[in-house]
Amino acid sequence: MLMINYSIIVAVFNGKQYIKRCIESVISQRNADFELIIVDDGSTDGTSEICDIYKNTEKVKVIHQENKGHTVARKRGLFEAKGIYIIFLDADDWLSDDFLIKIEDAINGVDVPPDIVSFNYNRIDENGICNKIFTDFKSGLYDKQSLNKQLYPYMLCDSRKQFYTFGVFPTLWSKLFKRKIILNVINMLDDRVVLGEDAFCVFLSLYRCENLLIMDECLYNYQINSQSLSRKYAKDNFEKLSILCNLMDSVYPKELRTQVLQYKLSMLMGAITNETRGPKKTRDIIIEIKERCEENVFSDCVKNTKVSHMPFFRVIIWNLLKMRLYSLLVYILRILKA
Repeated sequence: MLMINYSIIVAVFNGKQYIKRCIESVISQRNADFELIIVDDGSTDGTSEICDIYKNTEKVKVIHQENKGHTVARKRGLFEAKGIYIIFLDADDWLSDDFLIKIEDAINGVDVPPDIVSFNYNRIDENGICNKIFTDFKSGLYDKQSLNKQLYPYMLCDSRKQFYTFGVFPTLWSKLFKRKIILNVINMLDDRVVLGEDAFCVFLSLYRCENLLIMDECLYNYQINSQSLSRKYAKDNFEKLSILCNLMDSVYPKELRTQVLQYKLSMLMGAITNETRGPKKTRDIIIEIKERCEENVFSDCVKNTKVSHMPFFRVIIWNLLKMRLYSLLVYILRILKA
């Protein structure tokens, strides 16, 4: 198989509004040693036709499949990829100018080719206002010893900050990975996982890598849209979270257990709040939350998580969960419309 340096994978479903900008940001890159793989996951809004405009473009491969979800689409793109490094690009985002040139310069500037490269990003809201988002970790190459001391203890949950704060950006798109690293991890990902799939892959990949290069430049443009900011009720959130948490419990190393519990507790609180926004009757919500919280996958994080710097409102939620006062919890959340 002919190897190239970079495979850029775009999985898209009904992204007509943004997909052209996304694709153009890739094919305009000055580094010639890349391929773009677009996986159209059964779009019905005209996205497929836009993608096909580029299918005869040099370095672009377009794959159409029935709608199977984002995880399956990414896996399909990764299976087709030939690059040494893999970059995941969301369809509504775009790469900065000279993205690949700057990545290449950074990789060539260190003694050992990194397994993973992490970079900062621009956060663009719906009004076009851009905020630069930076990691708290210093730029440079981290070997395994440095990772163990400086990054892993704060990776999933930075206990030095207010609960809950990720230590490392939990997004695939803010990094590039050696193909062998991300392939092994993403193949563990249950195709049914549609919540927290990026975090699952990112943190397990980081734990398994031998070195990490952190850059100090903002190279990726992340578009905020109304869906991203939505606080509307999300159906089946508990079920989605249960699939993710069971998977994390089964494959994540024991060294990360404390942080996994903290992550699960934060996600559980979010799922509970989401449930109280839904259309169900209060009595049915109480029953649902009680049943879910007493499942093993969630009860362990309620009982065994160690947390510092938790906001007062979350302390109330946590204590009510520990005391199993589900009715009072639901009434409070519904009154406050959290």
